[in-house]
Amino acid sequence: MNQLHPHPVALVLVAVLLSSCGGHGSSSTSATTASLPRIVLQQADVPPGSQPLTGSSGPRTAEQLAQDDRDSKETSAFTADRLRGAYTAAFVSPTAAAAGGAATMRLTGSYAAVFPTADAATRAVGVLRQTAQTNTGGNPVTEVAAPGLGADAFGLDTTSQGVIGNDYAFGWRVDNAVVSVLVGTNSATPDAGPALAIAQKVARQSAGRTALTPADLPRLVLPPSQAPPGTQFDQGRSGARTVDMFAGQPGEADQLRALGYQAGIATLFLPQTTSSGNAPAGASLIRSTAQLYATSSGATSAFRSQTHGSLRAFGQGLGTVPARGLGDEAVGFSFSTLPGVQDYPGYLYAIRRGNLVLVVWAFGPPRTVTTQQVRHYADLMDHRAAGAR
Repeated sequence: MNQLHPHPVALVLVAVLLSSCGGHGSSSTSATTASLPRIVLQQADVPPGSQPLTGSSGPRTAEQLAQDDRDSKETSAFTADRLRGAYTAAFVSPTAAAAGGAATMRLTGSYAAVFPTADAATRAVGVLRQTAQTNTGGNPVTEVAAPGLGADAFGLDTTSQGVIGNDYAFGWRVDNAVVSVLVGTNSATPDAGPALAIAQKVARQSAGRTALTPADLPRLVLPPSQAPPGTQFDQGRSGARTVDMFAGQPGEADQLRALGYQAGIATLFLPQTTSSGNAPAGASLIRSTAQLYATSSGATSAFRSQTHGSLRAFGQGLGTVPARGLGDEAVGFSFSTLPGVQDYPGYLYAIRRGNLVLVVWAFGPPRTVTTQQVRHYADLMDHRAAGAR
């Protein structure tokens, strides 16, 4: 089950021009896979109070990197370039909505998928539950009551240590369809009630329906017009889901595919731009990744492939930003998220240093993310990569 990574990396860049301004050396670094977690951004690097997105952070395989970029073709490219390891650290900065306390939600996602039979859907619910219980980065998971949802229902407290608020996952079956709802609250006190109420609201929309088809999916999830308190609909990360996009892990996708996954959909709601409708917001998303390759030539190939491919998938192109002085070669660009709910500016830097490829990006409401801020993140990572052991 997708873990609400505002990953997302789900935005689409249109006509962005890259600025290649670094040097052109080809020496390998002394980095190892064990040093990658020390190269990416740390809690102390990002704005005070930022929350780590544990579901989008940690070691990444080639398949997971490709899934992050929503480009399944990248898996073979990472393998061909001899990727040895990768690590990602992602954060969401403090939000204006968080000031609303327990009454507001931090993140909400609703998902639905159709299978050939009710039996297949029952087993699919089991797959979703198992993934939610195990894909937690080592954090304990406890059961919570899940009344009023549907057949085969489950409820789990999936709260991660170090995150302000509490996280809950619910799933159930509606004949031959499965529905799941993930909610992150801003309450410091564990209380599944508000999250369950959102799931029950979703469940009421499809109660009693049978013989569901892909055409029914939009009516099984939380509508864009019904954003939970403290959130707003994110059009760029919502919509149809292939089985690989619906699943949180490659193994989960394989199981759902074997059960006859036909089609899926998701509606995602991220932190509201303002808590009152007009106050300036302070929410931004920050993501950093370090990729280690067996050789400098492999890293060069990967760098050029990504900067001409997946790294162009971040929203609307606005222009280039200088990347001079970073690594052996580097590119930088500015972008904005797709219009719909809110048009957010952002910046991205990609760096190759020896056999490492580093990527860092951030976006948020106007004036919350600057070129200087993201360039500072890039400088930090590049400096750490140069001295990595």
